[in-house]
Amino acid sequence: MNRIVRSAVVLGLLVSVGGAGSAAGAAVLTLPPKPAAFRDGLWLLRNTMTSGPADSTFVFGRAGDFPVMGDWDGNGTKTVGLVRGSTWYLRNSNSAGRPDITFTFGGAEDFPVAGDWNADGRDTPGAVRCAAQPCDVPVWLVRNTLATGKASTVVPFGIDGFPLVGDWDGDGDDTPAVVDDEMVWGYANEYRVKAPATLFDFGRVGDQPVAGAWGQGGRLAPGVVRGGVWSLRNRLNSGPTTSSFRFGRAGDYFLVWQ
Repeated sequence: MNRIVRSAVVLGLLVSVGGAGSAAGAAVLTLPPKPAAFRDGLWLLRNTMTSGPADSTFVFGRAGDFPVMGDWDGNGTKTVGLVRGSTWYLRNSNSAGRPDITFTFGGAEDFPVAGDWNADGRDTPGAVRCAAQPCDVPVWLVRNTLATGKASTVVPFGIDGFPLVGDWDGDGDDTPAVVDDEMVWGYANEYRVKAPATLFDFGRVGDQPVAGAWGQGGRLAPGVVRGGVWSLRNRLNSGPTTSSFRFGRAGDYFLVWQ
């Protein structure tokens, strides 16, 4: 998996009942996060953030593909996808089979990401250019439809490191974050900014960062995976691990779904 050395985790776990533009005061449903692992085309999904084997396994993709997960059809559940070169192959169910959606976006050297960029309840593609190589500022390109075409928005953001996507402030839309080589986390609550608004430390060098809605009040919070051991914190700031479990093994690429 040539681009997994510094790769992207897809988040966005808050779902507004009624969708974008719903009336003020509408209920917000926080779905429980769940761990996933990708192993050379084999997907392993577990239904709880606890130690144990996968509850479901299936093959979708092959060695060298870049795994992504997103709510592609807006039904509230994140399902699998993969990127091969600049071609995206997405499924609307967590199962083996042919892709339901296929399109091209980004470049072969970009890091694919996915998120709900416009708060419409559907995840769509993004690409981080110059994420793993030293450069002045990495560039984030995002598109608001699951179709071949140019980026809807292009924004320089952060520094080289591990890209993350999430609804960090719970307002319904996803925005970028990056974890640098020293495990300093930086995120922004607005997409059109060039630098992280908040910085904190969590994890140690060599960990794979993840994030999900295991924080206080169901809010997004940081985690890291080290050789199949997940270490989570329940606040979006520096501090000790508050819970841990084992799922997957060293060499897997880890994701969070719901």
